[in-house]
Amino acid sequence: MCFFYIFAQIVPVVQWIELWFPVPSMGVRIPPGAHFLQKLSILTAFVDYTGIKLVSMAAQNKPFHIGAFLLNLALPIAIGALGGLLTATSVKTWYPTLNKPSFNPPNNIFPPVWTLLFILMGISAYLVWRKREQITHFPRTLALYFIQLILNLMWSFIFFYAREIGMALIEIFILLAVVITNARVFYKIDKLAGLLFIPYILWVSFATLLTYSIYSLN
Repeated sequence: MCFFYIFAQIVPVVQWIELWFPVPSMGVRIPPGAHFLQKLSILTAFVDYTGIKLVSMAAQNKPFHIGAFLLNLALPIAIGALGGLLTATSVKTWYPTLNKPSFNPPNNIFPPVWTLLFILMGISAYLVWRKREQITHFPRTLALYFIQLILNLMWSFIFFYAREIGMALIEIFILLAVVITNARVFYKIDKLAGLLFIPYILWVSFATLLTYSIYSLN
């Protein structure tokens, strides 16, 4: 119950983030009075509660840019590789000594899952990059994306390198809030880009529960 109470606190955090990173304007009209929780919900990736209709954009017909695509892929993968370097020692020495919940997955599950998530993240970023000229707040959108990447790296540093489980728990809640906001912003720009963030949100949600459980047991 305590976990779900803390999880509920993500809502005002996301709301605060959106004051600084508003949903990009792309000729999309949001009906007045749309409920915040409806707009926040991950389910908007499947059902558009607010009645928003995305306009047809010329970016959909733009040619494929292999250089930009590879760069967008390389960035999150590089962040993941750096995080792997930070965790390498502790995963073998410190982490096995911790008390962990029964649902803790084996260590060999994490690398392939994170690699897949970083690839999906890179594809999502590329889809948004293609439409950058039509995004009113593109610098803020880009900043939000980089912030969640940095927060992702910071969690590895805090949990595995600094071995501060309590601080890592606080940080991962912030990370989850930023990732949800990032997904929502990307979805308003490109539906597929937003959908590609869903596995990332689910995994970070699981990682949040896992971090909370480890914190409670230790």
